[in-house]
Amino acid sequence: MPKFYTIVLTLGMLIALPTFGTEIYNHDLVNNGNFENELDDWSCSNCNEDTNIIYDDYYSTHYLLLGGLNAYQEAKQAITITPDAGKVTLSFDCDFITTDNINTDYFTFTLQDEATNESYIKDTIYPSDETEYCQQDYTITQYAGKTLEVIFGVNNDANKLTTAKIDNVVMTEKSYSKLTGRVLDDNYNKIKKAKVTIKKDNGTILWTGKTNKKGLFIATHLATNYTRLRIIVKKGNLKKTFHTYVEWGTNYNKVYRFK
Repeated sequence: MPKFYTIVLTLGMLIALPTFGTEIYNHDLVNNGNFENELDDWSCSNCNEDTNIIYDDYYSTHYLLLGGLNAYQEAKQAITITPDAGKVTLSFDCDFITTDNINTDYFTFTLQDEATNESYIKDTIYPSDETEYCQQDYTITQYAGKTLEVIFGVNNDANKLTTAKIDNVVMTEKSYSKLTGRVLDDNYNKIKKAKVTIKKDNGTILWTGKTNKKGLFIATHLATNYTRLRIIVKKGNLKKTFHTYVEWGTNYNKVYRFK
């Protein structure tokens, strides 16, 4: 990914400071997370497409079913997160089905570093937990830039069968957002060199800059969960606060007019 630099003039010196890229994205990183292509892109231990990929007649979809007597079955996929991702989430649907009451049977979900095998998340469900649902949602932005392994496993002893139905595995990464604003006066004339400050409602400053000769400003690296931002525009005696809602991974174009 190309590097971008901001030139800052301070005490007569030019300093080049690295900044974040301005590419806008919002996409799923998991390949075949709904198992419609059977086990493509998944590495499976002690399981195969014939016995572990199930077709649901009612919904006309496929899902992964792990679990076999006296065996440990596992499916995993390695996924690389973009280094400058603003927000990364992971979710999946899961049904835990058991007739056993011994905790040698279990379902486990693991998120680990592919390079070091360090486990960042490890959740396990046993028969004694008395639950049928293991849907999960995680925020994993702190692992941006890493290659992670998403691992599902079911262990069975030789007695009663325990299985886990897994579907809709999604890892969404979203960039920071970008806001392009045009500042106009009451007569729709562009306002040049107006100072623009973007703040959260709690007062945190996210961006400052000025409009160019076309009355435009471009604010990048805006980090928000569909949050209302205050766009404060000042030029001479003119000052006004506008409000814009911004979500991760979105490119916004807005007009701010004094009237």
